[in-house]
Amino acid sequence: MPMRDLYLEGQGAGGQALWRAFLLPWLLLTGSWGVLGVAFLTGHNSWLDHDYLIRGNHWPWPLAGLVFLASWQVMLLAMMLPGLFNSLLLLPHHLARYWPEQVLFIVGYAGSWSLFACAAFVGDTLLHGLVGRWRWLYLHPQWIAALLFALAGLVQWSPLKWHCLRHTRLHQQETRGSPWRQGYRYGLWCVGCNWALMLLMVGVGMRNLLALASLTLLMWLERTWSRGKVLGLCAGAGCLLYALVIVMPPIF
Repeated sequence: MPMRDLYLEGQGAGGQALWRAFLLPWLLLTGSWGVLGVAFLTGHNSWLDHDYLIRGNHWPWPLAGLVFLASWQVMLLAMMLPGLFNSLLLLPHHLARYWPEQVLFIVGYAGSWSLFACAAFVGDTLLHGLVGRWRWLYLHPQWIAALLFALAGLVQWSPLKWHCLRHTRLHQQETRGSPWRQGYRYGLWCVGCNWALMLLMVGVGMRNLLALASLTLLMWLERTWSRGKVLGLCAGAGCLLYALVIVMPPIF
């Protein structure tokens, strides 16, 4: 449903207009960024840090994984909700059903990304084990960061990235199936086009609020801006260049 029709429908429903459609997404967006901001300002952002959860806190591994998964939901809302607004606004057929359908869509979307988060946490645990057993890698951790940046750069230039991103744009016009299934399918396409950037964030970006905000802006512009592909390719080139800088020996 176009935004103009949605507005007219809202005006015809007793003056309720669009506040029902906008209220929940904006509350979740401001709330999630507020939680992240408070966490970084008070020094509790370590709960977002996989290194701290796996090694520094000495919690049982299942508990560390649950804490990481809970923190991931807050971060996911903060980073991905801007790109979901169009889909959330087009969901309901009646104004009274805005919030339940939006909640179901977000739950399905978070389910897709939670599968990725679980895989990332398990993979990071295995990587820590490898570093503990491989002395060369322990002495050269910069190669891990370089690999993550190189992987993100290559994926940004891959046809698969832009194929999945094109489907996220087409999916915003889809109204078939329950809101949960729509959110889950939409989330899978988002994982397909953004998994490398999010893996980079897990590896090196979760300790830096500016990095989280920058990746959020990048992924939103890729999806909504007419020149988003150019921006994405430039970001990929920047990642590849930075990967080389990381592993280059110092000049002086």
